[in-house]
Amino acid sequence: MEFKDFRINVESGLKVDRERDMAFLYLLYYIGCRVRALLELRKGTDVTVEENDLVFKLKPLKHGIREVPLRLPLILPHMDQITQYIGTIREGEKLFPFSYTTAWRIVKRIFPEKYTHYFRLNRCTQFLDDPEATLPEIKTWFGWKRAETVTAYIGSSPRHIKKGSQRLVKETIG
Repeated sequence: MEFKDFRINVESGLKVDRERDMAFLYLLYYIGCRVRALLELRKGTDVTVEENDLVFKLKPLKHGIREVPLRLPLILPHMDQITQYIGTIREGEKLFPFSYTTAWRIVKRIFPEKYTHYFRLNRCTQFLDDPEATLPEIKTWFGWKRAETVTAYIGSSPRHIKKGSQRLVKETIG
């Protein structure tokens, strides 16, 4: 999902708990983490503002490893609203004090055809669509131990389909 399409859906679909749900959806889109990891984040211990970044110490799930925190530049769209929302949360409290079921409902309300893990797949696919992205960068971002984990996402990249089409044209037409 391209950012412009994501943004249109979010901005036209939010109604209840607008600030909270907007922050949740944008962070899910930007980070591409597991929803359960996002739901565990606490202000101050797991999420801080450092210099020009919002810094996340995400706990790795499913046997992953995370040696360095993720950093989202504050210049990204809607980061001012996200940091404003985080400012309403008390130190040490969860950013999103709701259940996985509520998270699922938020996603389904805005994106009826999607599922929560879709945004993890989407983030990885978006990264893989950049020909300059490296395997260590992808592994580090997602907290994956093994390169084989990335393999599951490689076939989803539109860039690879385009390259395949170009090869087919070159092979058949010249």
